[in-house]
Amino acid sequence: MSNPDNLPNVPDELTHCLVTEALQKTQAEWQACSLDDVHAAIPQPQTTEHGSAVVLDPTTCERDETYTMVLGLPYQQGWKPSMYIRAEYARQMIAPEARMVVLPNNTHREQYYDFTKEERAKIIGGNFGPFYERHVRVLEALGVRGEVMLTGYSLGGLTALGIAAKCSDKFWPTTINADEPTTGGREPRDVQRAFMKSGGWGEQRAAIADAKLPVLSAALSTGRLALDYARFGLSSFEPNNRALVAGMARGDLGALVREARSTVPDAVIKLGYVAGSQLFLPDSDSFEGIDVREYSGPGAHMHATGDNVAAHALMIVDAQARHH
Repeated sequence: MSNPDNLPNVPDELTHCLVTEALQKTQAEWQACSLDDVHAAIPQPQTTEHGSAVVLDPTTCERDETYTMVLGLPYQQGWKPSMYIRAEYARQMIAPEARMVVLPNNTHREQYYDFTKEERAKIIGGNFGPFYERHVRVLEALGVRGEVMLTGYSLGGLTALGIAAKCSDKFWPTTINADEPTTGGREPRDVQRAFMKSGGWGEQRAAIADAKLPVLSAALSTGRLALDYARFGLSSFEPNNRALVAGMARGDLGALVREARSTVPDAVIKLGYVAGSQLFLPDSDSFEGIDVREYSGPGAHMHATGDNVAAHALMIVDAQARHH
């Protein structure tokens, strides 16, 4: 059964969230937004000596200075209107009184971090330590203190787990949500094939339509999405991006999860994956004792499901519910 015109289509495991006031309020507000509104509201990245990030501040009268959401973006996804909608939709729905720090990734036009030749060699071999450590230092430089929720999709999921594994004496994660993180132990070409089989143009268009947000459909129109595909291809030649895709393929996700669990033993850790996607392989002994969630049904579009900003936000809610 389809949802009312104003409510998004989401994977079956998340449909119970559609009745919540938070979802309905956020959905209604974003349905009233235009792309001009987005261009007027989107903040610029802030630069630190360790890299750049974006801070989304609450617009409510009251602010929660003790809590921060941290969102890692997917591979080669920089700061642009569609990513602003994805991030701000989640922040408004989940923690409207708190700020969110968004960690974009490099494209062929924008660079949010850089690695030395030695750091790139480590990453290519599957050691993502330099990548995670830079993000920890960026968060510290931006004044992140107290409790944090770490979340991300695809490479962003690895980012969330990696920040938790390295951690900091300035802040402590209470919830770590990693959706569609890439399971390693493969060669880069195998991960690239898995990505191609896990949701192409049609699945992505369907996920965008499922959000039922005209502003998102405008930000990711057919023309803009085609341009995104072209830029994605160009960005794959950027040296840091070439290192990251090799590192995702060769890394050990199980070891990363265990390190995160050891560093923050009291935090909730949820791994999510979408039925049909081949990026995350759930049949691993490495995830014993970890909450692993599958998302399926008509509202699931394999790896492309993250482009449905409502589904993306509700996957985070699904992890947060386990904290309470």
